[in-house]
Amino acid sequence: MNLIKCYIKNKSKGYKEQDRVAKREINNKENYISVEWLLDCVNKNCQSCGNHLYIDFHDGNVKSNITADRMNNDYAHNIDNTLPCCSWCNCCKSNK
Repeated sequence: MNLIKCYIKNKSKGYKEQDRVAKREINNKENYISVEWLLDCVNKNCQSCGNHLYIDFHDGNVKSNITADRMNNDYAHNIDNTLPCCSWCNCCKSNK
């Protein structure tokens, strides 16, 4: 289970780094997506296609389709600007 939490923690750090590089301001750290927010997405459905969101641990590897999709790309990954989305839908949106 620690490997899954480490994976999610790194995912959260990755979103912060994306926002920092894009110069999107994080005004309120309590309103920013967290490890808990990402873990809470497990077993929910993608807001775009309805597919099941999951984290799987098998043979020492973590696999997940959970991403945080920003509704307004001008703003950071704040809870009030972010919806759980599968990686497929989020990648398709970013390629438009």
